[in-house]
Amino acid sequence: MRFLYPIFALWGVGLFILAASLQPASASVIGIDYGTDWFKVSIVKPGIPLDIVLNAESKRKTPAIVLVRDGDRRYGSDAVSLATRFPQDTYGSLKNLLGKLYDDPIAEEYRKTFTNSMIKDAKRGTVAFQYDDKTVYTVEELVAMQLAQAKHQAEIAGGEAVTGAVITVPPYWGHFERRALLDAAELAGLRVLMLMNDETAVALNYASGRSFPHPQYHIFYDMGAGGTVAALVKFQSVEPKKGVRNVTELQVKATGYDPSLGGHSVDVKLQQHLAEQFAKKAGDKLKGDVFQDSRAMAKLLKEANRVKQVLSANQETISSVEGLMEELDFRVLVTRSTLEDISKDVKSRVQDPVKSVLAQANLTVADIDSLVLVGGGGRIPFIQAALIDLVGEEKIAKNVNADEAAVMGAGLEAATLSRQFRVKEIRIKDINILPIEVAYDAEPKENAANRTFRTTLFSDKTVLGAKKLMNFKRKTDFDYELAYKTGNKPVILRAHVGDVSDAVDKFKNRALGDPKVKSLIELTESGLVSVGEATAQFEVEQTDKDVKDGPSLRDTVMNFFKGRKDDGSAENAEEGEEEQKPEEAKADSPDAEADTANNTVPAVKITIETVKLPITIDWETIKPIDEEYKAEAKKKLAALDLADAEKRAREEARNSLEAFVYSSKEFLYDDEVELTTTEDERISFKEKLDEMSDWLYEGADVAPTEDLKSRLKVLMDIHDPLFFKRSEYRKRGEAVTGFQAAISAAKSILKSFRNLTADDEGRFTENELTTFESLITAAEEWLGTKQAEQAKLAPHEHPILLSKDLSTKAQEITKEMSKLLAKPKKRKPSPKASTSTSRTTPTSTPTGAAEEDQNTTGSEEHAEEEATQKEQPEGQTETGGHDEL
Repeated sequence: MRFLYPIFALWGVGLFILAASLQPASASVIGIDYGTDWFKVSIVKPGIPLDIVLNAESKRKTPAIVLVRDGDRRYGSDAVSLATRFPQDTYGSLKNLLGKLYDDPIAEEYRKTFTNSMIKDAKRGTVAFQYDDKTVYTVEELVAMQLAQAKHQAEIAGGEAVTGAVITVPPYWGHFERRALLDAAELAGLRVLMLMNDETAVALNYASGRSFPHPQYHIFYDMGAGGTVAALVKFQSVEPKKGVRNVTELQVKATGYDPSLGGHSVDVKLQQHLAEQFAKKAGDKLKGDVFQDSRAMAKLLKEANRVKQVLSANQETISSVEGLMEELDFRVLVTRSTLEDISKDVKSRVQDPVKSVLAQANLTVADIDSLVLVGGGGRIPFIQAALIDLVGEEKIAKNVNADEAAVMGAGLEAATLSRQFRVKEIRIKDINILPIEVAYDAEPKENAANRTFRTTLFSDKTVLGAKKLMNFKRKTDFDYELAYKTGNKPVILRAHVGDVSDAVDKFKNRALGDPKVKSLIELTESGLVSVGEATAQFEVEQTDKDVKDGPSLRDTVMNFFKGRKDDGSAENAEEGEEEQKPEEAKADSPDAEADTANNTVPAVKITIETVKLPITIDWETIKPIDEEYKAEAKKKLAALDLADAEKRAREEARNSLEAFVYSSKEFLYDDEVELTTTEDERISFKEKLDEMSDWLYEGADVAPTEDLKSRLKVLMDIHDPLFFKRSEYRKRGEAVTGFQAAISAAKSILKSFRNLTADDEGRFTENELTTFESLITAAEEWLGTKQAEQAKLAPHEHPILLSKDLSTKAQEITKEMSKLLAKPKKRKPSPKASTSTSRTTPTSTPTGAAEEDQNTTGSEEHAEEEATQKEQPEGQTETGGHDEL
C-alpha cells in the first residue's frame, strides 16, 4: 500500500512540513507569543499551513488583558472596552509580574500605574490580587485564564484538541519567571513542549526561508511593551557529517537587555504628561486630583497608547477624552517633539543593549550584516533614529514581520518538537545569559574553620540543555545551593544529600577510601534548573570469585556516566572536585585504566560499587506552586469555565430568539405569506412577536437559558405551519413540472422497449413491461386527482398536493425504469473463427472454444447503448478500470 504524506508550505516562508504520522487521528500544536500588551497564537496541523490563529473578532493578535467582574470574565477587546469603567476589575500587563515577589521594584511600579488591588500572597510572598472579600487570584491564575483563551481560539480554528505548545519568553527571565509561566500553563490545561527565548524564535523564523552559504551576523533588536532585548545571532551552513547535506545552524552569540525599557514606559510618561495638561487646563473647575482618580488615569493610559501610535506616522495629533473626570472633557495638541522630549531618558538607553552584545562578542558594527527590528517599540521614530545613529541606516533591516516573527518561529519549533511532522532541519544553539553558581561547605574537620566553596556551574555562555555532574568527596550528609550570580544573587534551591554516612558505614570494611558523591544538575532547554539523582561511588576490592562474572572497573564507570535511559544521559556532563571548577567528565578516564593496569595481584580486582542517595530539594526565594494549591486553583478556574459556558449558552439562546423575532417580522410582510395565510393567523403571530420584543427589551437580561429556549419554541410552533404553506406554494409548480417530465421520460423509454430490434427481442418479459406501464398510468391518475383536489382549495388552506409526495412518486418511477435499463442485452451468437481478430499470441488451444469463452465473458451492453462495439487496434488490451494515477 502506498502512503501519500500531506505536504504544506509554511506561511510566509519557503519551507515544507510533511506529516510524518500515519495515524488517522491528527493533532494540532501551537506557538504562543505571550507579551505584555498582546498575545498571538500560531497553529500547525497535518495538511494545513503554519499560520496565525484569528480570534473571535478575526484579529491576528489579542490584547493580553482579562476582566473579572461578578463572576463574569471578558477577554481581549471586550476587556479593553470595559477597562476604563472597571479598572479595579481589569488585569493587564501581567507578564512582568510572573515570578516576582510583592516587594520587587517591578511590582511596586505596577501598583503605581494600575489601580487594581494587589496583595502579597500569604504562602509564597508573590503577587496576587484581592477580587472580593473571599476570593484572591494569583498572577499565575490570571495568566492561566489568558493561556486557556489562547488554547480555546486555536482549538476553534483547528477543529481539534491542541496537544502541545511552545511559548516564547524573554531571554533575561530566570528560573522563577519561567517556572511561574509553566505553572500558569498547567492550570490552563496546556502541555508546554518548551519555553523558547523570544529572539531565538525570531531568528528561527528568519532562517526558515533563507540559506547561508557564508556565515552571517545579525542583531535582532526587540523592543516590546515591557522590555528590550538585543540578540546577536550567527547563521551558517554546517555539514552534520561527511556525505550528508548541509543544514542551517543558528548560534546565539550574545544577548543584551533592559527589562524596564519598553513601549509601556513611553505610555506611562505620556499618561503623566496628559494628566498634567488636564489639571492645568481644568484649573479651578477640577475639585479632585486626577492622579488619584483610577478611572481617569485608566482612560489617559489608553489614550496615551493611541496617541503614541498615531505619532509614529504623524508629526502631531489631538488627544481627546470626553468626560475624563467630574464631567470635564479633555482636549490637547500633542506633537512628536513633545513625546520625544518627555521620553529623553528612554531614548538615552536605546543603544545600550546593542553596545552590550557587540562588546560581549568582541565585534564591531562593521562585522554585523544587519540590525533587524522586531516588536512594536521599533516603530517609534526616536527609537529608530537612535539605532540609526549607532549602526547606520543601511544596516537597519525591516525584512521580518515585527509582530508575528516570534510566534511563527514558536509554531515551527512546536512542529519540530511534537515529532508528528518532518521539518527541515535547523540547528539551534541558544545560550544562558544569567550565570548560576553552586555553593557548598567543605567536609567538617576537627579544629578547622568552616570553608565555603563557590563555583560557577553554568556561565553566561552555557548552551541551554547542558548538564553538569558535580563530584564531591564526602563522608557525611551535606547541602549545596544553586544561586544566580547577578543582581541580589537570589538562591534558586538548596539540595540536601542524605544517607552518605550510612553508605560509608556499610562499606567501611571494604572500601579503599572515601566515596565520591555525584549529583547531576541540568539547565534545561527551557532555561530551568533541574537536579537529578545523587549517588555515592566506592572503590572496592574483590577476589576472582566475587568478580568472575561481574563487570570490570571500566564497564562500571562507563555505565555510570552513560546513565540510565529513564533519567537522561550524563555521558557529556561535567564534574568538578571540591575546590575546582567543574570539568567535563570522561567515561574512559586514564585513571580508571591505570587502576586496572596497575593491579598486580591477579586474585584481586578493584571495582566500583554505586549507592543511590536520597536528595531533597528545598526551593528558595520563590517556591513553586504545590499540588494542593494547584488542585484548588484548577477547581476555581473550572467553576469560572462552567460559568463562562453557561453564559455563552444563554447568550446564544438570547441571540437566537432575538434574531428569530426580527426575521419573523420581516416574514409577515412577504407578499406570498399574505397570499398563503389568513389575516387572523398573521395578526396572532404578530402579537406574539411584539410581546416577545417587549420582553427581550425588559426582562431577557436575567432570563435563564431554558426560558429563552422555551420561548423560541413557542414562536416556532406558530411560525412553522405558516412557513410550510408558503414553502409549498413556492415549490409546487416546479415539483409538478419535474414530475410530469419524469412521466414523459418513462413513456418514451417504455415505447423504445416495445419497439426493440430483432437482435434485442426477448430482453424484457411482457409482465415486466405491463407492470412498468401500470406504474406510469397510476402516477398520471394520482397527479390528476391531486391537482383537482388542490385546485378546490384556497391558497391559505393546508395543501393536499405536497412537493415531498411528488418527489417520492417520481423516485418510484425512476427506480423501476433504472431496473429495466440495467437488464443486460440478449447474448449474440459467437462469431466465426475465421473472421475474429486475435489480440493475443496464438496457442495450441482449440480456436472455437477459446473464442466462445472470450466472447461470453465480455461486458454486457445496456438497452440505451445501441452503438456496436468496434474492434480494438492490434496490440491494445482491454482494461476494466482506470490506469493507476
